[in-house]
Amino acid sequence: MGRGAGGSEGRTSWTARPELADYVSFYGFMLLYLHFLKERAVRQEGRKGDGGKIGVVLGGYSYGSMIASHLPKLHDIVDLVRCSSPESPFHEIYQIAEKLSLCLSLGEEMKQPTYRPATVEEIRSAADCIKRTAAVSYLLVSPLLPPVNQFLTLFSKMSLDASAQISSASREWKQGQIPCPKPADQLCAHETLAIFGDEDTFTSASKLEKWSAELAHVPGSRFQAVEIEGAGHFWREHGVEAQARQAIRDWVCQMSTS
Repeated sequence: MGRGAGGSEGRTSWTARPELADYVSFYGFMLLYLHFLKERAVRQEGRKGDGGKIGVVLGGYSYGSMIASHLPKLHDIVDLVRCSSPESPFHEIYQIAEKLSLCLSLGEEMKQPTYRPATVEEIRSAADCIKRTAAVSYLLVSPLLPPVNQFLTLFSKMSLDASAQISSASREWKQGQIPCPKPADQLCAHETLAIFGDEDTFTSASKLEKWSAELAHVPGSRFQAVEIEGAGHFWREHGVEAQARQAIRDWVCQMSTS
């Protein structure tokens, strides 16, 4: 749920930068949370090595799809974890993810586990492991295309303020800013599913079809799209939501068997 939507706090911006920062925080949390769960499972089972991959689907609907497709690359998120300093947002995210994973592992026996602050070595080790084992994919529902998405960001170039996340910006990031990659590059490089209706009132079906075809035909592209007949932007038409859910299930099954 985005800023200002439903019962969430804040309000929608006209630059998309606050929303991007919110998503990056949750993105980092999920990577760490899944890492800790996998790490505990490996220890409990007495296995060696990294214990397999962890997968995160970066999804978004409408405005959220625009935010998801502009997220920094995985290695930049890993660097935010690696460079986090005590009292910084990402350091706190690390500790919350570790605590919640411990709660889930221990169940009712320990609802409020105590833990010591993570050391620099532990944080770097977690970042290195995530870099080796994490894989991301994208799910875009009713994606927004130009000119609508440009109006929603006031035509500004999106970037993430790294210094706000880790308290001290890495030297590699000029003035503490992490530039957002081109959405087309990310969507083609990773497993991606875009779902839209042929009655979308924000972006015409012809534009969405052309956009999808262009991405799907990029050499080596992993992008695919599903167009739902009779579906509008808000998915209120009879039966269209069930069709979208089935398309997502088929896509997930396809990824799990490939």
